Amino acid sequence: MRFLVGAPIFSDDNLPFNNTGGVFRCPLTTSFDDCTQIEVEGVGEEEESKDKNGEWLGVTVRSQGPGGKVATCAHRYKQVVRTDGVISSINPIGRCFLLESDLTIEEAYKDGWAPCSGKTSGPDAFGYCQAGTGLAITKKERGDSGADFIIGAPGAGNWQGSMVVTNPKFHLWWSEITQESVRVDLNSYFGFSATSGKFVEDRTTFVVGGAPRADAKGAVVIMKKQEEWGERELVFVDMLVSTSAYSSFGYDVTVADLNGDGTREEASFGLSKPQADRSQPLTFIFNVHDYELYDDIIVGAPMFFDRETQVGGAVYVFINEAYDGTFSGVDPIIITGPLDSRFGMSVTGLGDINWDGFEDFAVGAPYENDAQGAVYVYLGSASDGVVQPWAQKITPSDFPTNLHNAILPNNTFGYSLSGGMDLDWNAFPDLLIGALDSESVVC
Repeated sequence: MRFLVGAPIFSDDNLPFNNTGGVFRCPLTTSFDDCTQIEVEGVGEEEESKDKNGEWLGVTVRSQGPGGKVATCAHRYKQVVRTDGVISSINPIGRCFLLESDLTIEEAYKDGWAPCSGKTSGPDAFGYCQAGTGLAITKKERGDSGADFIIGAPGAGNWQGSMVVTNPKFHLWWSEITQESVRVDLNSYFGFSATSGKFVEDRTTFVVGGAPRADAKGAVVIMKKQEEWGERELVFVDMLVSTSAYSSFGYDVTVADLNGDGTREEASFGLSKPQADRSQPLTFIFNVHDYELYDDIIVGAPMFFDRETQVGGAVYVFINEAYDGTFSGVDPIIITGPLDSRFGMSVTGLGDINWDGFEDFAVGAPYENDAQGAVYVYLGSASDGVVQPWAQKITPSDFPTNLHNAILPNNTFGYSLSGGMDLDWNAFPDLLIGALDSESVVC
């Protein structure tokens, strides 16, 4: 089993550009140098209409898991417009690459896909999209041969933001850059974060996007695909808002079925549940689960601050109670972190890590302890949705001091998270933790 790592300021010697970024494939071994770069862009030539310098390929990387598709984006990719041979505008529209399960790219899409290319330019339209800042890919389900790619474009419409959903046939569903469409104002950064969830009985997939600067507090907008008379669009369903000003609510967002009132439809091949006394050998099992799913929403607000309690950063947990795609009537569970930790800068669903029937989640606090960083693991619960306090706290000091290229202090451990997949086939989902200022990968 291998995992994927984005390196957004990496410089590829095969490209005549600087800091293009890259994506690497790393096996689970004890070797120190066996990660290999995935050929996403290939060997390219300079083109007058493209500026790949500092495009940050790998700033977001998402996978459906084994046998599924992969997406990665370069949100700082720029399109150069020339008039009479002179540069008239440089548009940071961003672009993404959609990869097959074998990590290859179809020839037709080898130059990536820039959803804002060809649309009305300028800062008040789609000229500053930075598409790919937020990125999600729907889970692979039984009978599903494709995937929906959900791409956030927070710079569209004077930074009001927009989102687009595409499938392998490149059918597009856009959210319009109007206040009526997404219910947030200019400079809201809608699409800064992205995920998808299933909140209703008919298995409709909802699109969820963060707008961390909306109304100087932050918001999360829930939308769904609509197709009428050949017209496709994303339509507004509901909005979640912060209780605190300047909290960056919506900086990151994920979903999980925390209270166990639904289970994903999935085909699973793995090992039997380990016995507490280790008396029974592990056996391989194959199960197909086909249940209704009622996801809950977990929202990070890393700039949350309370003067009285001196906490820094928060996570809001919205339990699905209405089962109609709306959450605005739910009183959220608010979990706070240590002062100056930016607790909630990253959140991820973990799957059911302790086999109790409730999905769990992790929260990154990358600036805790003078930017050493920490990650907190929370368990789901039937009664309250979340068991408090945290079940586990992971810090760089937990790793052996003699580890090759060990994570050093002040490396923002927990800046990014990815969970919910069993990498080592031991029947328990695993967690990957990113450290922004580290040049190593530790698993």
